[in-house]
Amino acid sequence: GVPLAATITVSGTPVTVRSDANNGTFSVALPQGAWDLRIQATGHRIQQITRPVTIGVGSEINPALTPAPTILLVDTGRWYYRSQVQPILDSLEKLNYPVDLHTVRNPFGILDMPIDLPTTDQMKAYDLVIWSAPYDSPAYIGADQAVQGFLDQGGRIILTGEDIAYW
Repeated sequence: GVPLAATITVSGTPVTVRSDANNGTFSVALPQGAWDLRIQATGHRIQQITRPVTIGVGSEINPALTPAPTILLVDTGRWYYRSQVQPILDSLEKLNYPVDLHTVRNPFGILDMPIDLPTTDQMKAYDLVIWSAPYDSPAYIGADQAVQGFLDQGGRIILTGEDIAYW
């Protein structure tokens, strides 16, 4: 019921606009035809709208976005080429849940590249963390303190993987 700052993309085009956070308005000029709009705002489910456009005729839409948790998906399978996040991403997409992906490529600081594990502060910015660890665990890669800190601050996490309990 209140205006949101949202990102609106037009499928099949490079068009992306932001709505005004004060009044929720946005404007985009499109050629005649039917266009699929994707409307996304932080803390809300994504909304898809198909809108016909007629030359010389303005059109107004007033989508009501449903609140949703902010979700961080951590992929620790990437560093050993066994990522298993695609089914999770596909499921969240089908449910119109936005998700931010944090891909771990260097958990141990190999070759003088920075360690790229998520921190407690990064995770606490989200309502939910989904941690995908196909053949490792947060403790195995040195992220157990960050996860513990997140949980100690009331964070919610789903751990998924074959060897989490083992490690």
